[in-house]
Amino acid sequence: MDAVLGKPRRVLLGAFGDPGHAFPMIALGRALATRGHEVTLQTWRRWQAHVEAEGLTFAPAPEYQVFPSGPDPLYFY
Repeated sequence: MDAVLGKPRRVLLGAFGDPGHAFPMIALGRALATRGHEVTLQTWRRWQAHVEAEGLTFAPAPEYQVFPSGPDPLYFY
């Protein structure tokens, strides 16, 4: 049990689908789970296996393209 938070908590973490967003949340979730907290991580389905491998509960997040794409990556700007 974590001394700062007191009794075990239910925690919901959320992350965009990019690896730089998802993997830090997976690490945070793992740290919270090892302290006895029940952690659910909502992110894109591509990371489901990684989330569940850490013993966390996975919740699918809506998937959408964050940045527009086209023949020239900055065309839309």
